Formats: sequence, C-alpha cells, structure tokens
Amino acid sequence: MTLLVWTMIVSGSLLLITSLLFKLERNKGRRLMLSRVRAWFDVKVSLAHMHLNRFSPRFGGGSLRVLFHYVLHQVLGVILFIIRAVESRLNKLRHHNKLVARTATWTDENGHLHHIAMHKKEMALSPEEIEARKHRSLHD
Repeated sequence: MTLLVWTMIVSGSLLLITSLLFKLERNKGRRLMLSRVRAWFDVKVSLAHMHLNRFSPRFGGGSLRVLFHYVLHQVLGVILFIIRAVESRLNKLRHHNKLVARTATWTDENGHLHHIAMHKKEMALSPEEIEARKHRSLHD
C-alpha cells in the first residue's frame, strides 16, 4: 500500500483511540493516561489564554488575525518573487539554448548524422568480404 493509505489508517486509528480514551475518562470522571503532563499543559494553555484575553481589548479582537494574514501575504509574496526569478532565469536559458542550436545548424551543415553516414561508408565491407563472411557463416 502507498504511504498515503498508511497515513490515513494510522491517523484514523489514533483519532478513534483518542476519542475512546476521552469518552472513557469522561465516564470515569478522572484522567487515566498522563494526568500530570496533561495538567501541566492545561495550566500553560490557561495562562496563554488569560494573557491573550488581557491584551485583546487593547489591540482589537481581530488584530491577531490581521497580523496572521499580513505575515502570510508577505511569505506568499516572497515565494512569488522566487518563482518569478526562477522563471526568468529558465526563459533566459531557453533563449540562449535556442540561439546555440540555431548557430550550430548554420555553421555545421554536415551535422553528426552526416558524420555517422560517412563513417559507415568508410567502414563498409567490400562485396568480396561480404561473400567471404556469408560463405564462412554458412559452412562453419
């Protein structure tokens, strides 16, 4: 199976196990796994939420959202700049390659195929050699 299928199976299984654990903990009324670590995380999240609520009226409710969108816009702008630079470089290389190819066809009228054909003619067997090889292969 592909990595995607395995990822879906593992994440779905973890989701199912986690939801069953939370349901069991809710029914028992206490935490069953990693209670100290989860309590420590609860305290940290509560403190962060308290600080956010304290600073939120000063900056407005949507300031963090606006900041997030601004940062995302800047990152996407940088990515677009890089893509444009790469595209420009590739276009220059393509144009240069086209000029080199045109120059090669203008200067060398006898291209590599012509050289191959000339080599084939130079190395060709004479009719006597062809007959001798045929006779040798049939009678060996």
